[in-house]
Amino acid sequence: IDEWMAIQKAYYVDIARRVSADLNRDGRHVFLIDMWTPFFSDRHTTAFPSETWWFNNQYGVRMPDLNKIHRDEGQHPARLASIFAGENVADQIDITELRSILFGSLSKEKVAEIYVATFDRAPDAEGLAYWSASGLTIEEIAESFFEQTETREKYPNTLDNTTFVNTIYQNLFNRPADDEGGDYWVRELDTHAQSRKDMIIAVVNGAQGTDKTILTNKTTVGLDFADSGLSDYDRSVEIMRGITEDPQTVEDAAEQIEAWENE
Repeated sequence: IDEWMAIQKAYYVDIARRVSADLNRDGRHVFLIDMWTPFFSDRHTTAFPSETWWFNNQYGVRMPDLNKIHRDEGQHPARLASIFAGENVADQIDITELRSILFGSLSKEKVAEIYVATFDRAPDAEGLAYWSASGLTIEEIAESFFEQTETREKYPNTLDNTTFVNTIYQNLFNRPADDEGGDYWVRELDTHAQSRKDMIIAVVNGAQGTDKTILTNKTTVGLDFADSGLSDYDRSVEIMRGITEDPQTVEDAAEQIEAWENE
């Protein structure tokens, strides 16, 4: 029973939470009751009659508490998929395929950005192909990177958070963190409010202006390196040196990658 419940939770709770968070990034305030059905603000339904199954979210919108419904005796978890859809669609689709439908295919660009941020190098051809086709979310990939020997050596547990934050900013934007951003992230990491992989994803997604241009240029070079079939570690580090907001640095890197490819 415990194993079955864990599978149901993956379908009906964890995926729903991730999708609703993704949809809400643009302020739409959409919530998912099951894997298919958006639950718009303040839409009530008799499908969840118990008052104990409802709560007010951070927006003040009243919505069902999926975790509470799962725990409530007599409320079969499989029913969540059938309340609106009329059938247990979870039995008809693989979880990896479901993620692809809900989130779209994970782009190589997003994976390359995490390579740049974490390792300060271009992705190798095999690594980029593997992670892009892994079926994992970008959050899960970033977390997996911290289990790699390369990451453990680069960011040992003894490394203080100030150094870590400045290193990530340097990897991405060729500069240390600004005072406000640096103080914020050091505080978040020191208090364990967010993890190091969370910080990396947030900084990547928040890049603007010159920072965004530099990251785009580094990502372009990284993809060019991997798409050319190159995997040499030293060269993956070397090719990133000198990449700035100047488009000429991207052109120069492309010439070097072509030379290596033709050796």
